[in-house]
Amino acid sequence: MKQPRSRHSLAKLWASTCHKIRLLWQKQTLVFHPHYLAERPAATDEFSHLESLLYEAEQTAKIGGCEYDIAKDQLFWTAGAYRIYETTPPECKPTMDRAFELYLPGSKRLAQEAFANAIEKGEGCDLELETLTSKGRKIDLRTTCHVTSRDGHPVKLTGTFQDITERKKAEETLRQSKQLLEASQAIAKVGGWELDIDTGHLFWTAETYRLLDTSPEEFNPTVDAGVDLFLPESRREISEALERAMTRGEGYDLELETLTTKGRKLQVRTTCVVTLDQGHPVKLTGIFQDITDRKEKEMILREKERFLSSSARVGKIGGWTLDVEKKFVSWTAETFRIHGWPQTHQPDITRALEYYHPDDRALISRTVRDIMKKGVAGDIDARLIPMNGKTRWVRERVSV
Repeated sequence: MKQPRSRHSLAKLWASTCHKIRLLWQKQTLVFHPHYLAERPAATDEFSHLESLLYEAEQTAKIGGCEYDIAKDQLFWTAGAYRIYETTPPECKPTMDRAFELYLPGSKRLAQEAFANAIEKGEGCDLELETLTSKGRKIDLRTTCHVTSRDGHPVKLTGTFQDITERKKAEETLRQSKQLLEASQAIAKVGGWELDIDTGHLFWTAETYRLLDTSPEEFNPTVDAGVDLFLPESRREISEALERAMTRGEGYDLELETLTTKGRKLQVRTTCVVTLDQGHPVKLTGIFQDITDRKEKEMILREKERFLSSSARVGKIGGWTLDVEKKFVSWTAETFRIHGWPQTHQPDITRALEYYHPDDRALISRTVRDIMKKGVAGDIDARLIPMNGKTRWVRERVSV
C-alpha cells in the first residue's frame, strides 16, 4: 500500500518539482530547434507528470508558490497560492500592494520590511505571519523568500506560502495545556518525573525542580543524585523500591523525608508506575508531591486528639454523634469507657435506650424528639446502666 507523504517531504517535493517544471518549460519553448524535436513528446509527458506532483504537493501540504520579477513589477502565483487565499486567477490579479493589504497590521510591517531587505540587500526570509484571505478569513501563513541576483543586483524573488493555521492552533492548545498543567502542579505542589531505564535519562517537570529549590541550569537530575537527597531511612526505602521497579516491574506509593538542594527538609509523597515491553520494565513514571503541610497538620491534629482524650478521661466526659439519615452512631474513647464497652463494640441506635434505666427511657425519648424538632441544645440527666451493670448518673448534652 502506498504510504502518504508527510507535509515536510511534500514541501521539499514542491520546491524540486517547481525547479524541474521551470527547466522543462524553458526546453519546451525551444522545440523549433532540430535538436529538441525528438525530445518533445517525452518532455511533454514529464511536464504533465511533474504538474500532477506539484498539484498533489501543494494541496496536501497547503502550500503555494510565488515569483516576483523586480524589473517588471510582476507577481506570479501558483494554483496553490490562489487556493490558500481563497480566490482564482479570473477573480484576482496578484500584486505586491494587494498582498500587503491582506496582512494584519503587525504582520504587514514585518512583510514590508522583509520585502525591502530582499530588494535592497538581497536578503531572503522565513516568516510566520497573520493574513486574511480574499474572503476575509484569518489564517496563519508561513512565507519564505529566496533572492536571485544578477551582477550583484536582485532581479527576482521566489518564495512559498504555507497555511499553518492548524499547526498554530495545535501549538496554542498545547501551550494552554502546558500552562494549565504547570499551574495545577504549582497549586497542588506536585511535580512529575520519568526515567528511561535503558538510557538512564531522568526527566523532571518544572514543578519538581521548583519543589527541590533548583532549576535545570543548576541541577542535572540522575537517579543517584535524586536518591542522595533523601534522608538516610527514606534513602534506603526509595532505593529498594526503585530496584524492585526496575527489575521486577513493581510500582510504589511512598511517603518519605527528603532535603531540597538548599537543605530544606520536606515530607514528600512519591509514586511510580512501570511501563513494560514484552514483560520487561523499560520506563518508570511518577509524581513527586510536597506533603509537608499535610503531615504537619496531621501531627497537630494527633496532638489535639491526645489532649482532648486525656482531658475527657480526667473530666469523665465522653462524646457521641448520630447521623440521622444513615442511622449511624459513633462514640469517643471515653464514652466507651463510661459505658464499659470495648472499642470494638458498635453502638446500635435502635437499642440506644437499652443503655439507660427503664424509668428514664421515656424522658430521654421525649427530650431528644423535642431537641430535634426545635433545633436547640438541651441537657438530659439520666441513669446509665454500663456493661458491668453498676448504675451511674450521667448528664447528656444534646445539640443538632
